[in-house]
Amino acid sequence: MRADAEMQPADALELRLVDRERLGVGDVLTRFLVSEVRMLNERLLEALYVPVERRVLRRLVELAELYPGADGVPVITLTQEALAELSGAARPTVNQVLREEEKRGTIELARGKTRILDLDELRRRAR
Repeated sequence: MRADAEMQPADALELRLVDRERLGVGDVLTRFLVSEVRMLNERLLEALYVPVERRVLRRLVELAELYPGADGVPVITLTQEALAELSGAARPTVNQVLREEEKRGTIELARGKTRILDLDELRRRAR
């Protein structure tokens, strides 16, 4: 992979030419865009109708799958500010939800890290 590559906008004609040269590029791009639009629709509906506590828990569950720990315990290395942005919530609200989860024993908080101690319980409560 080239380290000096950069993204450039493409118009419809350029995309058609690329698609002719490399069969299926348009199909792959279309599938990708469809999945992104679906995900954004889900997040919008979630932001409108799902309580903030549940949104934070859902993001923790999703992130736990992306940050598997070496010992099998997921460690999410994101700040509360980043988690707040992903959850569509304010940082103080995320802090409150995380503190409550820490009291329940489902997570352990450290500076810039969240260890997931009981992923099954988080999944159950995130539904």
